[in-house]
Amino acid sequence: MSPCVFPGLAETPCGELELDALAVEWRKNCPDAKETNPFLDPIFCREEIGKAQRARGWEWSYGGYLEDRRHVWAGSYLDRTGNYLHLGLDLNAPSGTLVTATLEARVMLIDTDSDQAGGWGTRIFLVPLQHDSEPILLIYAHIRAVRCLVGQPVLPGEIMAEVDDPPSNGNWYPHLHVQAIRKALFDDILTERFEELDGYGPPRFFDRLHHDYPDPTLLVLGKH
Repeated sequence: MSPCVFPGLAETPCGELELDALAVEWRKNCPDAKETNPFLDPIFCREEIGKAQRARGWEWSYGGYLEDRRHVWAGSYLDRTGNYLHLGLDLNAPSGTLVTATLEARVMLIDTDSDQAGGWGTRIFLVPLQHDSEPILLIYAHIRAVRCLVGQPVLPGEIMAEVDDPPSNGNWYPHLHVQAIRKALFDDILTERFEELDGYGPPRFFDRLHHDYPDPTLLVLGKH
């Protein structure tokens, strides 16, 4: 079994939570709410996720791979492009939660996206050292207090960073975003158009995005 990505929460209950469904349900229960979307406030979003987790008896939650998030992020920068399809896995835990590697890998890159209107915050890019199919790369985002170095190998269970909070995490609610990308595609993006790398894509290209950005759930949580 893979080590828990959040070692401090390893023995606590968790479950799968879809943010868009949460936003739809909230709107259904609050028909008289203002037209502005309160989920764009990271504090409100954090509180609603916390309520949903407590109602289910969970300490933390995960989900969102290839989820269409047009409701939860309505009114955000995504409206300009319609790129509502979430390309990674979100792991919802309090700021300060320690983050570990769950597989043997090499640190390829560490950087910080300072955009506070939906940016990545600090990121670690890992190349898994053993992968059965086409090489991939894993992006860990919205983190702080990085404890690894570029070029360094990391082992399963090794602490790499901790979950950041807004606004330095891109002004999202506190969570860890893990996104897989085919390494050949990443190498092309890195050299030609690195600023275009995003955590969201257009729903009309679902099949292509599913291929280019594989599901990281098994690598991060040890389960599908």
